Formats: sequence, C-alpha cells, structure tokens
Amino acid sequence: MSQNSLVLPNTSTATFRSNANNALDTLVTLNSGTAAPSTTSAYMLWADTTNALLKIRNSANSGWIVLGPINGSWLSEGAALASASTLTLGTDGAIFHVTGTTTITALSGNQSLVTLVFDGSLVLTHGSTLLLRDSANVTTRANCVFGFVNDGGGVWREVFRTLSGEITTLGIVPQLTTGLVFV
Repeated sequence: MSQNSLVLPNTSTATFRSNANNALDTLVTLNSGTAAPSTTSAYMLWADTTNALLKIRNSANSGWIVLGPINGSWLSEGAALASASTLTLGTDGAIFHVTGTTTITALSGNQSLVTLVFDGSLVLTHGSTLLLRDSANVTTRANCVFGFVNDGGGVWREVFRTLSGEITTLGIVPQLTTGLVFV
C-alpha cells in the first residue's frame, strides 16, 4: 500500500529507479491508504483502507464517489437491518433484508447501488432524500424487493421494485437468470 508522487523528477539513475518503483507501487495498489491522497486528479482511484471502500475522484476533481466495498461484497448479502426512520445500511454488502415495521423516510450509506428485501409490511415515505416512483409513499409486503441508487448528498432514488411477484423497472431490465442488466 502506498501513496507516492507519480511525478518523476530528473535525478540519478538509482534515485529515478526508486521513484519509478514507488510510483508504480502507488498505481498497482490504487493509492491505498487510511487517508485520501494529498495530490488528486479527476477519475483517479483510491482504496480507502479506513472504511474498506473503493472510491473514484469525480470529473471536477472536487470530491470522491464511492464505487463499493473493497472486501468483495459489492453484490453480496449483508446482515439483516432493523427498520428505522433513517435506515442505516451496513458496510458488509449491497443486498440487505429489512426486518421490523418502522416507517422508513431516508437511507444512509456509502453504496452506489443497494437492494432491499423486506421481510414484512412497512411504509417507505417519499421525500427529498428518498425518491420513490410516482412521488408516492408505498407499503411493502413480505418478500418485496426495492433497488435504490445513491445520487449523492444523501439522496437515494428508486430504480426498481417487486410487489406480489411483479417486477417494475425504472431504467433497468431484470434478467431472471443473470440478475439485472442496465439499459
């Protein structure tokens, strides 16, 4: 793990070789470290080892976008979550079962995409940070599945839902054998 300069100054052969090896190590390890690299560029990757997240710099080079966890759990199921007004997503996956009956008005987490499987009935409340289809609240049932994309700034947008075995999509096509295909 390293975060070295990718600038190779004009130096002696041995120093140049050391600087080049350090720069290559930085690239190979995705700028991994406990803090963000001090010098950044648009679209650069950073393996944030403090939060176990892979991040990419935005096009304006003004902030980081979370791509997903670096522990391989991008599409794995995390621990079940108890419903709460603000549902805090775990860091151990991107698919979560939601238990309980507390109305959910907001989501909180670093994932880019998340799938929630509801184990019972509760209300999802449409609002400024939880954007639901048709701008309407919805009552879940057991085995309802909702997909959300993180728009940034704490805003989560519904991209698909299943109710009573029917799949409704918003910009994606469900594939029964292979998962979801984005269109």
